[in-house]
Amino acid sequence: MRTPTRRCTTTGRAAPMPKRFRHGAASAALLAVCVGLACLAPADAHAAVPMQTQVEGVLLTAGGGPVVDGTYALTFALFPTQQALNVAWTEGPVKVTVTGGRFAYRLGQSKALDPKQLATMQEVWLRITVDTGAPLAPIRLVSTPYALVASRLACTGCVEAGHLGKGAVTAGSVGFNYAGSGSKGGPASDLACTGCVSAKEMKFDGDVDLAGNSLKAKNGTFTGDLVAATVTATAFVGDGSKLTGVMLPAASCKPGQVVQGVAADGSLVCVGGGGSLATVSNGLLSNQFDDVAAAGASKAIPDNTGSDATSTLTVPDWGVAQQLNVAVKLSNSDLAKVRVVVLPPDDKKTGVTLCDPCGKTDEKSLNKAWPKDAKPTKGDLGAYVGKNPKGLWTLVVTDTAFCVPQAPGNAALCDTSKKTDGALLDWSVQVQTLSTKKVSASSALQLQPQNAAPLACTAANMGTMYFDAKSKSLRYCDGAVWRTLADSCGDGKL
Repeated sequence: MRTPTRRCTTTGRAAPMPKRFRHGAASAALLAVCVGLACLAPADAHAAVPMQTQVEGVLLTAGGGPVVDGTYALTFALFPTQQALNVAWTEGPVKVTVTGGRFAYRLGQSKALDPKQLATMQEVWLRITVDTGAPLAPIRLVSTPYALVASRLACTGCVEAGHLGKGAVTAGSVGFNYAGSGSKGGPASDLACTGCVSAKEMKFDGDVDLAGNSLKAKNGTFTGDLVAATVTATAFVGDGSKLTGVMLPAASCKPGQVVQGVAADGSLVCVGGGGSLATVSNGLLSNQFDDVAAAGASKAIPDNTGSDATSTLTVPDWGVAQQLNVAVKLSNSDLAKVRVVVLPPDDKKTGVTLCDPCGKTDEKSLNKAWPKDAKPTKGDLGAYVGKNPKGLWTLVVTDTAFCVPQAPGNAALCDTSKKTDGALLDWSVQVQTLSTKKVSASSALQLQPQNAAPLACTAANMGTMYFDAKSKSLRYCDGAVWRTLADSCGDGKL
C-alpha cells in the first residue's frame, strides 16, 4: 500500500474489454491499493469539503497476472480493527471498470461517508470483495479522510467547548448575539430578555424614566415622598391626619338619613338614620318603629266569574320606610289558579304581582309576606324603601279556575250558590319606619331638677317641660307662663 500524499495519480481508464476471466474460476488478489485520503482537496480552498475518498488498486489472478479487462462488481467495507466482524460502513456491490488489472473508485459515491463515525475509530481497515467471492485481505488506512484539510473548518458538531482553550475566543471574534441583545459581541447594551437579570444584579445610577409607560407591582415600599398627578386606590389605610385639599360636596341627605361617606364622584353616600338616636342614648331612645296597617275583614273570592276580590287599607303618615312587606292570608281550592296583585298609592294600574300562581296544584292555604318570605313574581316592593308609603293600598285576588266541590277538601271552600271559592282572610302592609313625629323610650325618662325655669316661656318654647326642684312638680310652658302639672294628692295617689 502506498502512503497517501497530497498528489495522487489516477490510473487512466480504457474502454471496457470483453470478459475473458471468470470471477469464480480463479482467485483475484489485491496487489496494491492507493487510498487518496487527501487527494481530492478542492481547487478552491473555500469550497465545501468533499465527502468522498479515492481508492486505487490492481487485481491479479492466482497465477500472478492481471485479471481480464472488464467490469467487476466490487463491495467496499470499513472495519474498526483488522479482525472485526461488525462493519462500520459498507458500499456496494458497485460496478467498477478494470483495465490491465488496475481500477480506481471514490468511496462514498452511492453511500456517504460519516466523518463523525470515522473520527471515533482508532483504526480504519478496508476490505474489498470481488463479485461473490471471499473478501480480500484487509488493508489498514493510515489517515482519516480529508483530515489533512483543516485550513477552512466546515463541519457541524466536530468542535466542542472542551476543544477550545481559555481565552481563545474574544468579544471581537463573536459573530452571534448575546442573550436578548440586538448587537453582536461586546456587552448587551440593548438587552431585551425576560428573567435573565435578577434584582440583586440591578443598580440604578439615576432616576428610572419609563417614557410614558406604567409600572405595575403587587406591592410597593417608598421611604421618601410619593409625588403623583392622580392617585387611584380601592382602599386607603392610615389616619388621614395629613391629608390636604379634600373637597367635601356641598349637599345634604334626605330627612331621616345620615351621611355614611363620600362616593368616588364626590357625592354623599346617605343611609337611613334609624338607630342613630338609639346609639346616642345607649339603646334607651329610638325613633325607629315597626308599624302595621291591616285590612282585618275577610272577603270571599269570586269563583272564576271574571271579577276579583278587592280589599283596601290606608297606611298612615308614619315617616320614611326603611323596610316594607306585604303579608297575605287566604284560602282557595287550587292556589295554582290564583293570582294576587297589590296596588300602592302611586300605582293604580300595574302594581306589583305578588304571586302568579300562588301555590301548587290543589294547594289550599296561603300565608306569606313579600319580599320577606318570597320574591314577587313581577315588580319590586323595594322601590318603596326610602319613601313615605302613606296612602291607600289595594289588594286584588283573582281566581282563574272553577271550584270542584266533589274533590277532596273542596266542600268547605266551594259555595256554588254564591259562586265563591275560599276567601281573602286578611292582609296587611308592614312598615319599618324612621319616624319624624315620635320618639320611644325603653325605660324611664328622667328630667334633672331645676331650681328655676331654664328659659323664658314664650310662644316659641310652647310645650317645653322641666322638673321644678322647689315645688317638686313638672312644669310646662303654655306659650306665655309656666304651669304646674299636678294629677295626684300629697300621698302620690290619684
